[in-house]
Amino acid sequence: MIQKRVTSFSIEPELLRLLFAQAPPSFAASTIGAVVLAFVLWDVVNHGMLGAWLLLMIAVNGMRFLLAYRFRYTLDTPLLSPRWHQLFALSTACIGAIWGMGAVLFMQQVELPYQMFIALMIVGMVAGAIASYTPSIIVYSVFVLPVMLPSGLWLLFQGSKIDLAMGIMGLLFTLVMWIIARQQHQTLVENMGLQSEKEELIKQLQHSTLRHVRAQQLARLGHWELDLIKNTLLWSDEVYRIFEIDPKQLGQSYEAFLEAIHPDDRAIVDKAYTTSLQAHAAYDIEHRLLFPDGRIKWVHETCESEYTVDGTPIRSIGSVQDITERITFEEEREQMQVQVEHMQRLESLGVLAGGIAHDFNNILTAIMCNAAMAERKALTSPQDTQRYLGNIVASSGKAAELCKQMLAYSGKGQFVLKTIDLSSMVKEITKLLEISIGKNVVMKYHLSEHQPVVEVDVAQIQQVIMNLVINASDAIGEKSGVISISTGVMQADCTYLAATSLDDSLPEGRYVYLEVSDTGCGMDKETQTKLFEPFFTTKITGHGLGMSAVLGIVRGHQGAIKLYSKLGKGSSFKFLLPISCQPVEAIAEQTTPGDDWRGAGTVLIVDDEETIRETAVMMLEEMGFTTLCTVDGEDGVRVYREHQSEIVAVLMDMTMPKMDGKACFTELRRINKHVKVVLSSGYNEQEAISRFNGQGLAGFIQKPYLPDKLIDIMYTTTSSNDAHLQ
Repeated sequence: MIQKRVTSFSIEPELLRLLFAQAPPSFAASTIGAVVLAFVLWDVVNHGMLGAWLLLMIAVNGMRFLLAYRFRYTLDTPLLSPRWHQLFALSTACIGAIWGMGAVLFMQQVELPYQMFIALMIVGMVAGAIASYTPSIIVYSVFVLPVMLPSGLWLLFQGSKIDLAMGIMGLLFTLVMWIIARQQHQTLVENMGLQSEKEELIKQLQHSTLRHVRAQQLARLGHWELDLIKNTLLWSDEVYRIFEIDPKQLGQSYEAFLEAIHPDDRAIVDKAYTTSLQAHAAYDIEHRLLFPDGRIKWVHETCESEYTVDGTPIRSIGSVQDITERITFEEEREQMQVQVEHMQRLESLGVLAGGIAHDFNNILTAIMCNAAMAERKALTSPQDTQRYLGNIVASSGKAAELCKQMLAYSGKGQFVLKTIDLSSMVKEITKLLEISIGKNVVMKYHLSEHQPVVEVDVAQIQQVIMNLVINASDAIGEKSGVISISTGVMQADCTYLAATSLDDSLPEGRYVYLEVSDTGCGMDKETQTKLFEPFFTTKITGHGLGMSAVLGIVRGHQGAIKLYSKLGKGSSFKFLLPISCQPVEAIAEQTTPGDDWRGAGTVLIVDDEETIRETAVMMLEEMGFTTLCTVDGEDGVRVYREHQSEIVAVLMDMTMPKMDGKACFTELRRINKHVKVVLSSGYNEQEAISRFNGQGLAGFIQKPYLPDKLIDIMYTTTSSNDAHLQ
């Protein structure tokens, strides 16, 4: 029951505070009204009764003043609201009862005019109480009922028509006032609810604004708005912080904004903004800010514009973000990446140099030992000497092969390009492939028919296929296994090409591929990352550049290679070659000189290496030619000018002091446009003769070379009147 009583007197704290705030004027009005009534009735009502009533009225209102004072200076909480409400309602009911009791007592003692005045007073009190007691309909009720009911009921039972009419009117007036008070109470509650919601929305908006500002500060992101009609620019606080400008110092215009940008970037930003307005498109740009102390900031700007119906721009809205830290981090990361790649290149070069030194030391050991033994046995044992010399030739051949592998690794090996069908080439070497693998391994072929042709060096691509097949056979080992060779055509996009072992920015498009797969032991991730490093091998007896040479050959053909492997599941190597538009070429048979062929005339040798000159002289004179030697391009031009009538060919080096091979060749052509020049170089043929494109070289021979190769090139050069490469 107590809980129900307390709940019935519950009131919102805001309404209770409003009730007490509006109460003092009603207390004063009630006291003043009582004094006025006593003054009017003093001559017609018993003085003792009237005085006692007035003192009681003043005492109760005084207590109400004290109650309001205590409420004002008390730290109230919503839990105390029912108690204060009860006290206020009780005091108000007492005042209402005093007014109602006085009205009945005084009406009995006075005539009709005074009764009318008393009725007017209590009606005024009831009407005026609406303004003060509207916050609580309970308080208004406990005031109105004690005031109006006693006098209204007394008038109803007096018997006269006037009294009856006054009683009825009084009760109807009470009902109407109560209804009006209730409506105003409901309106007040609704208004206070709306006000509370408004205040809550304002508070949320303020919090949201603060969070937005804080978020912009954390993200270093600000926004701006440019009115193109008024040419006024508005910045958020964060933009001012990014630009490090006092809002009072910046002119509010687009031109003032441009002044804050780095001078080298102003034209770029202005053009981007102007273009976006013309194209009705957003713009996105990164640019710099330059500060008086020389510091530079990077910012990222975005912008969109609004237009009228006819397309006239009226407003631009954009954002500015400080991205200096990101740009700095990216620059540091790029520098670190460069350093890491540099260290990796040094490491790779170290491995390469160590491996080459190791292999060359072995070769030189064989050459030096056999040369020493040949020198020792030259007079006493010609047969042993011949065997030692044969060993020297074989070791020299290994050295030459190692040089070819190094050129292949760099992608600059000697290429003799032919347009072929890759599937047809594989078919031609199937027997060679099958005798290169163990008897426990089965070869399977899945070769595409009528596929596009490719332009390749046949020998080099055969070497790649052979290398992959032999490695696959070694991966299978002693157990039974299968090696599959597949060819076909595929569409390679940039994502696929970027995932290959050659990241040379190859163009997207169609490529011919050849894939060698095996059912061998496979490779782990660590082995895969090192597979294409020079001299890396998983074989106990491995030597040479290995897969790095394969990689170089594929690189030299502007192709790509991709490895698929899983430990215990086998491996697959797929290399891609660009499609050629040239027709398929038949491999021409080279005409070779007979054993009795002899050269005639003089050959001019132009080379800055003395050992090369001496070796060339021996081989050419053995063929039957006479020779002239020069040490550089200038010397070669001079000698040719003096002996051009007897010189049938020129054997010329590419790289020489004073005058290189290209300049020397140009001068020789000026002397004799039909001069036959054979270019000799350690670089591959394509790279070497590319400098002489369209100028009519007679031939090319790559160092190092054997006598048979030189015989072939000299036979071809001197036996044809118009022999030339181009």
